[in-house]
Order: sequence, then structure tokens, then C-alpha cells
Amino acid sequence: MVAPAKKNGQSGIEFLVMSGIVLLAFSAALSAYFLLSSEAEAKQDALEANAVCLDVSASINSLASLRGNASHSFALPRQINGKNYTIYVSSASRLVKVDYGYGGVGCRLATSAISNSTGAGLFVLRRNATIAASNGLVRAVP
Repeated sequence: MVAPAKKNGQSGIEFLVMSGIVLLAFSAALSAYFLLSSEAEAKQDALEANAVCLDVSASINSLASLRGNASHSFALPRQINGKNYTIYVSSASRLVKVDYGYGGVGCRLATSAISNSTGAGLFVLRRNATIAASNGLVRAVP
């Protein structure tokens, strides 16, 4: 006995269902890719900001530990992964914070004897700033 032939309408519906399943799987894979790539970019931003923070903190700490006169000029990157950032220094909380828009990282300072040229203990440090130490006191030079 000969099997009945499939109808063209049933074949069309089967094709549409299978195409929909493949399209749904492709959409899920594509959204997972974009989610993971944006998460990786955020982690890269945090790592680069942390490197800047540690550089600033280490420079301030080393100058504060000197008992004589010394200075250090920063050569920090203009941007972190194409994003502008700001460096805050707080002598009261002994903290350096790098804020890069949607996130930020902080590093501890070993000294609270730091201020800017006006004597303020909370200030923004420029990327090309110079800091000078005199007998354990560190100042950001304008």
C-alpha cells in the first residue's frame, strides 16, 4: 500500500515552525553575546580605573614617606576605555577615588597629610598634576 502524500499546506506550516525556532535560538544567542560583551567592557573599565587609582595612591604614599623635599608629576591617561574620568582625593577619609561615569574605584592612602594648593583636604586631582612633598606634608601644586 502506498502512503498518502503530504499536503503542501502542512509542509509550509512545518517550515514556518522550524524557521521560528531557529530564529528564536539565534536571537537568544545574540542577546547573550551582547550581554556578556558589555559586562566584559565594564570589568575592563574597572581594571583600568583601579590601575590609575593605585598609581596615584602609591605616588602620594611614597612622597609622604619622604622626610625631605621632593615632587612627582603625573602622566595619567586622558581617558579610560574612551570614557572621561575624575580623580578625587580626600585627606579626611584617606582615600583616592577614580570616578569614570557609571562606576568608580577607591584606593586607601597611608597619610592624611595631603591637600591642594588652597589647603583643602577634599579636591579633584588633574591628570597632569604635580604633587610636592615637604617634610611629610604633600600638596597638589596648581
